[in-house]
Amino acid sequence: MKTLFAALMLTSVAAWGQTQIAMMVPHEQEVAPGSVATVAVDYMTLPDNQSLMGLGLTLYWDSSALQFEGVDDVYHNRILAVSFFEHDDGNEDGDVQTDMLGRIAWADWSGNWPGDEPVPLRLLSVHFLSLMGEAGDSSVVNVRAISNAVGYDFVGYGATIYVQEEPAPSLDVDNDGRVDALSDGMLLMRFMFGFRGEALVNGIGDVNVTETEERLIRILE
Repeated sequence: MKTLFAALMLTSVAAWGQTQIAMMVPHEQEVAPGSVATVAVDYMTLPDNQSLMGLGLTLYWDSSALQFEGVDDVYHNRILAVSFFEHDDGNEDGDVQTDMLGRIAWADWSGNWPGDEPVPLRLLSVHFLSLMGEAGDSSVVNVRAISNAVGYDFVGYGATIYVQEEPAPSLDVDNDGRVDALSDGMLLMRFMFGFRGEALVNGIGDVNVTETEERLIRILE
């Protein structure tokens, strides 16, 4: 299924003639610190042509921000080579922020690649562990062509991975599943006036003192 992003990208290359297009999806995503981000590479041509001789791609990333975890969902029709986790010593993508690369290539000397498949076609998915720790930090994954079909241009659209902003602390101070002025509001006011321990939660109900004080500290930070 063609996504809105894919439609926008096609619009931008519509005047370029015959083009092989590799798009990383999602184009942007947010992940929590220490979690895994997955980006996929989808493929199509403009105009549609499923009888070419193949495509070679290189992906680039910053190893200080993203730790390579693996590849799967690889499109195996006429797969030629897969080589991941190499140093980008020559700055091939022209981006000084990236320092690692991975290569993958497909070749069909009979000129029948990728074959009779619906487009956009999923070529592979790549997994990265986020090493970024600050909300708002970001890192890119770029995609370039090693080789593309004769007579065709290549356009590659990379991805940006952001560190997820921390959600605002819940005002459900007593942790009963709802925000209520008579209980949550009372706890907040008491805490601000210096009440601690049992004096803080007296008359509120079955409330854990330690957890309540920790939630109030997070709210007032």
